[in-house]
Amino acid sequence: ALFPNFTNSIDVNKIEEEKFNILLEICFQISNLKEVKELKTDHNLNTEGVFDDGFQKTICVNISRIICKYGVDSLGFDFLRQDVNSHVTPYKIAKPVPISQPVDENVHNVLDGNENDLVKDYFTLTILNTDHGNAVVKKSIISSQ
Repeated sequence: ALFPNFTNSIDVNKIEEEKFNILLEICFQISNLKEVKELKTDHNLNTEGVFDDGFQKTICVNISRIICKYGVDSLGFDFLRQDVNSHVTPYKIAKPVPISQPVDENVHNVLDGNENDLVKDYFTLTILNTDHGNAVVKKSIISSQ
């Protein structure tokens, strides 16, 4: 299963259709990422410069955007994020600062308001590189209040 912790944390039979469609979209993205990783390891193919780290980071940002659509305050969100992380190595989608908490300029890019405000909504989540001590490689895009 792609999301074992997530599926154990909620009753998947009662999940809303919109959230179910979001989960399908995440599955599709992870499946594509797995295919890309397999292509990178096929020594008969020259993938140099095509499937580089930048490509993989972009996929992680896209997946984080889809996860945000699921809702950072939704039941099972953190289990979903953790399960997704098992598929996006060496990157990791960071646990978000809770809504209504202060903006952290080290991990947030604020679209509106200013950096002295509180987190209102997430558009993407922070991406970390586990090979480099969980260094921030992409900040979250947020709105503030």
